[in-house]
Amino acid sequence: MRAELRAVGPDAASLELGLPYLDAVCQETRRLHPAVPIGLRRLTAPFALRDVELAAGDTMGVAVSLLHSDPVVWPDPELFRPARFIERKYRPFEFAPFGGGHRRCVGASLADDELRIALATILVRLRLRLPPRYARGRVPPSVPHNIATGPYRSIPFDVIA
Repeated sequence: MRAELRAVGPDAASLELGLPYLDAVCQETRRLHPAVPIGLRRLTAPFALRDVELAAGDTMGVAVSLLHSDPVVWPDPELFRPARFIERKYRPFEFAPFGGGHRRCVGASLADDELRIALATILVRLRLRLPPRYARGRVPPSVPHNIATGPYRSIPFDVIA
């Protein structure tokens, strides 16, 4: 990703640039850490899900983290592997970090752009290193923050000169 950003130069944070690996890193990040862990909907008509009959008025939910970790769709789902998003395009019922359909998050495009710009800006200007506590693969626990989730506590980085 750094090579891709270096090739573009100081305008790496521009929204107009096609940066496939930066996009893939952002998508893989959203796959592993969806901001909203579950999407709930009240059914307006009867619905059957894997032989379970649901009535109109029932509430059903999609656990986004489970959707994004199905080993049939995502080989080695626990690994951070951005290349999977370069190798193929995922369908809405496989990858839905912002929900789907007409109820998809209204801020999804803004969130995509913000993540790309922030990540590109930081990586063009700084070299960061995780402290040993997290560098050995320990995943910080996520906890609810209203309808969204985030790390239990802040994750410090060391700035490398």
